[in-house]
Amino acid sequence: MDPSDQPDPPPAEATAPPAAELTDRLDHVVDDTGGREDAVEWTMRELVAGRTFDDVAADLLSQGWDAESAESIVEEARESTRRERGVRTREDVVIGVSRKFGKTMRRVRWLIIIGVIIVAIAISMMLKGGE
Repeated sequence: MDPSDQPDPPPAEATAPPAAELTDRLDHVVDDTGGREDAVEWTMRELVAGRTFDDVAADLLSQGWDAESAESIVEEARESTRRERGVRTREDVVIGVSRKFGKTMRRVRWLIIIGVIIVAIAISMMLKGGE
C-alpha cells in the first residue's frame, strides 16, 4: 500500500479532551431526579409487603413529597409490582384467551377436514352400494 494513500491523522484540536477536563465537566452535572428513584423503590417494597396505596401515599406526603408527585410515585410502583402482588391484568387475560382460541381453531380445522373425508367416504360407499 502506498504511504500517500493513508488518511491523515486528525488535527490536535480534534482529539479527546484530557481526563481532568472531563472530570470538571461532570462536576457540573446536577441530579435533578430529587430522590424519585429511591422513593419509587421504597414504595415498591412497601406495596409488595402488603401496605395499601393510601398508606404509602400518606407516608410520601409526610416525607415532604407534594400530592401530585406522591400520586405518580405510587402509580408507577403499583404498575411495576402487579406480578409480585398477584394481580391479573387485562393483558394477562387476553393472552390466555388468545391461546385457547388459537388451540380451538386448530382443532376445529382438523374436525372439518376429518368430517369432509368421512362424508366423502360415505357418499362413495352409497354410490357403490347402489350399483
